[in-house]
Amino acid sequence: MIISQSPIGEYDKRIVILTDSIGRISVFARGARRQNSAFMGQTEVFSFGTFTIYPGKSSYTLTGVSVENYFSDIRTDLSKSVLGMYFLEFASYYTREGQNETETLKLIYATLLAMEKGKVPLELIRRIYELRLMTIHGEAMDLTECMECGKEEANMYLSMAERGIHCKDHKKENDIMLDASSLYTLRYVESIPIERLYSFSVSDPVMERFSKIMDGYMRRYLDRPLRSEEMLNILTNS
Repeated sequence: MIISQSPIGEYDKRIVILTDSIGRISVFARGARRQNSAFMGQTEVFSFGTFTIYPGKSSYTLTGVSVENYFSDIRTDLSKSVLGMYFLEFASYYTREGQNETETLKLIYATLLAMEKGKVPLELIRRIYELRLMTIHGEAMDLTECMECGKEEANMYLSMAERGIHCKDHKKENDIMLDASSLYTLRYVESIPIERLYSFSVSDPVMERFSKIMDGYMRRYLDRPLRSEEMLNILTNS
């Protein structure tokens, strides 16, 4: 999937493609900005398909494209487009060339499909994506049992600093209380197969807690803010 693009010279483009087997790569698309170029519409952000590339000294050159999904609905809807760009930037934050990114690519595709279908609220899609992407890249929360004593209770307490949960007897000052529904939601998002990830809804209180948790979790574990987050928050709060 193309996750970013930028103009090069008068007619060319530099596109960044997230691949399953070799990770995030930079690709030179010669003549892609010419009006009569076959690559013009195929090298836009969100394009998902098969890309034929030729390796060069410092980057790859695009020689062919077969697009399977343009995600046109997302491109033409401002709220979805901004959220989609946020998802792509977040994926770019974690991915590198040479890594196997099959799970990340599957997550992005499933997430954009969920946005197009419109059956799941965008705020819930956002928080599911954030948690699952962080889980894929080694920053999961340990939600199985109390980290101190191994006890499991209906209500547990999330420690952002320790990335795990405590029971009521071992909760700490800054822990966040998780009722049974909130705890189940976090566990579900971390563990369910990606194909079934966007198949549930939550109550307003659980959604509010989920959003609060992810805002705090990302502030703690990301070393820089995402540029697209500011625009996303403006649209969300308007």
